[in-house]
Parts: sequence; C-alpha cells; structure tokens
Amino acid sequence: PLTRALNAAAPLSAVHWASAMTDELGLEYRGTNFAMYLSIAFGLGALLLAGIGLYAILAHTVSNRVPEYAVRMALGASPGGVRAGVMRSGMTLLGVGCAAGALAALAASRLLARVLYGVSAVDPASFGIAVGALGAVALLACWLPARRAARVDPMRSLRGE
Repeated sequence: PLTRALNAAAPLSAVHWASAMTDELGLEYRGTNFAMYLSIAFGLGALLLAGIGLYAILAHTVSNRVPEYAVRMALGASPGGVRAGVMRSGMTLLGVGCAAGALAALAASRLLARVLYGVSAVDPASFGIAVGALGAVALLACWLPARRAARVDPMRSLRGE
C-alpha cells in the first residue's frame, strides 16, 4: 500500500519497496524486546523463589521455636509482640539481602549500561521499584509464619514438653 501510494504520487520515481518506520523499528528491536521479556521473566522467577525461600526459612524457624513462643506467651508476651519478633527477623533477612543485591547491582551496572537506552544503570526509580516489590513479597512471606507463631497455645504446646 505504501509503495503504491508513493508510485501514484511520484510516477517517475523508482520506488520498488517501502515500509513504515514503525515496522522497521519493530524489526530492529525484536531481539532487544525478546531479551527484555526474558529478563522480566527471570526477574519474576527470582522474586518468587526469594519469597518462597524466605517463607521456608521463617516457617522452619517458627516450627522449631514453638516451645519458646509458648513460654514467652505463658510469661505474659502478647501475640502481637511474638508476631512482631518473627516479622523483625524476616525483615532483617530482607535488609541483608537487599544490601547485598544493591552492591551486586552496582557492580554489574557497567555491564548493563551498554544495553539500557534512556535509563541510567543506577536509576534510583528502578532500584526503588525492585526493593519495593521484594519488600511486598517479603512481608507476605513473613506474615504467615508470624501469624502461626502468634497463635501458639501455651498450654497445649507446653503440655507436650
């Protein structure tokens, strides 16, 4: 259609083939788009694995420390205090992981600078979004074991000891 329109507008010109710039750019960036989608998929997979791993660590820790939580609650600790303690330990793990990840990302930023267009390799918004997403997943992963720890029945738990 574009070739016919050009030949109709200028019949003396020798236009054999023409295409829209958006089509050409689409072909040009096809490999880059695939790499972007692949990176997103790997990033989401890593986020999922991080959440599952944090949940597994905290669930295991809580199940091993049920007698301790029972004694604390028998001595007057509130369920909210027990829940906060478990959440604090999970958020500590998150902080250490985010610090290590930020250092690794800063070290890798030179490699990434070649393939990023219009975005700095150390873009604060990108780092903020990544930390925010990881924080949301970590809160969910910590909440379930913390809730279980706060629901410990001291009498039933200590009776088995």
